[in-house]
Amino acid sequence: MHYLINSKDFEDFPFIKTKLMYLNIAKAERPSKAGSFKSPYTDFFYVISGSGTLWIDGEEEMDVKTNDLVILTSRRGDISMTSPRGTMKYMLIGLDGISIIEKMDLSINQNAAVKYNLNKADPVLKSYLKDVVRETSEKRGNYIKIVSSLIDAIIEIIAREEIATFYPYKAKKHSNECAYIKKYLDENYYEDITLDSLANLAYMNKYYLVHEFKKYTGTTPINYLIDRRLEKAKELILDSNLTMEEIAKTVGFNSQSYFNQIFKKKVNASPSMYRSKKLNMLKRKM
Repeated sequence: MHYLINSKDFEDFPFIKTKLMYLNIAKAERPSKAGSFKSPYTDFFYVISGSGTLWIDGEEEMDVKTNDLVILTSRRGDISMTSPRGTMKYMLIGLDGISIIEKMDLSINQNAAVKYNLNKADPVLKSYLKDVVRETSEKRGNYIKIVSSLIDAIIEIIAREEIATFYPYKAKKHSNECAYIKKYLDENYYEDITLDSLANLAYMNKYYLVHEFKKYTGTTPINYLIDRRLEKAKELILDSNLTMEEIAKTVGFNSQSYFNQIFKKKVNASPSMYRSKKLNMLKRKM
C-alpha cells in the first residue's frame, strides 16, 4: 500500500521556527532549599519520576507527578520546583520562537501554563519525550541535533492533539543583563557567588544565563569569576606579604587546596612557585 502526500497538504500549514536554548535534567529541591528563576522563553517541564510542586510567582502552585508535562510561558514571574523529599526528577527545555500567550506585553506580568499527563496522550508523544531524556543523559555524538528534531516533532504532536496552541514569539536579547553580571563579578569577585545567585540578580534562568554570558564574553559566568579571582590573587602574591591561605580567602576561595589546584591548572605553577619565580626574575633585573 502506498500513501501519497499532495503538495496541497502543505498549504497554509503554520510552520513556527523554534530554537533550543537550554536543556537540563535535574532533581527538585526540598522547599527550604529551592531557588527560583525567570525565563524569557517558553519552558517544557517534564516530570521523569517522582512528584512535587511547580510554583509560579511564589503564589500559583501546580502539583505534578511522573509523566506530567507542563508548558509554561512566563514573563517577570519567578518559577521554582519543589519536592517534599527532594526526589522529583525532571527535564527542563527552554525554547525560543514560540509562546502559549497569543499577545505578549512585556510591561505586565504575564503567566500561562498548560499541564497534561502523558499517560492519556498519543503514545508517540511520550516515546519522543523519553527519547529526549535518553539522548540528553547519554550525550552521544550529534545528540543536540537529534534532540532538536525530536522537540520539533513533539511540538507538532502537541498542536495536533490540541494540548496547547503555540504562537510565534522571539525573546529579546539580554546583552544588558550580561554586561551587568560581568561588572558585578569584576567588583564583587571576593563574595560567595553561585550561578543561582547570579541568575537571581539578572532575573534570568541560570541555564539561559550561561548560554547568553558565554556568547557575550566567550566563557561561562563561573569560569569568568575564577579567572577574575586568579588575576587578583597573582597581584596579591607579588605585591603583599599575605600567606597563600590568606590570599585564597581574600579573593573568594573558601578552600586553600582548591585555590592551589585551580591556580596550578590555570597558571601552570603553584602559587608558591609563581611567587618565587616572579620575585627571582625581579631580582635579576635589579
